[in-house]
Amino acid sequence: MPKICLVYRDTLQQAHEARLLLLAFDAVMVGLNAGLGIANKGHQGLSQGIVARARIAAAAGEWFLPLAGRFTFAAVLAGYYWASAMTKLEGLFTPTIGAYYQILPGITEAAEYDTDAISIFFTPIVLLGSWAEFVLPLLILIGLFTRGAALAMIGFVGV
Repeated sequence: MPKICLVYRDTLQQAHEARLLLLAFDAVMVGLNAGLGIANKGHQGLSQGIVARARIAAAAGEWFLPLAGRFTFAAVLAGYYWASAMTKLEGLFTPTIGAYYQILPGITEAAEYDTDAISIFFTPIVLLGSWAEFVLPLLILIGLFTRGAALAMIGFVGV
């Protein structure tokens, strides 16, 4: 098959997927509008909405969605992670008792919250966990290693 046909086929497939996504979005919006008591404009209004969103998406290009995701993350979660990280370090290499308790609760409780009684081998674990709360959100905001950073942040919250 000639290369131009493959490109055309891929473009048609992407356009079809975008159309399906917009239809799903419109269905959700119509449902929300109905739930809020906003009158539905009918099929013509729905079609105009799809065309308008398709034009906006085409004009924005591929840069808009990642930028919007980073902005949303910065507005919603980055402050949470930063505030949490600030409670874990007194200095660059000095974790607080709260950091030990949040990262190693069983060990800290067994040592009766005395950091001198906790083995020196656990300090690097606590430091790396504390530094991760600074570095991982920063990586997402600047767009480096975003999938790995997001996965690490999910794991950090899950543990």
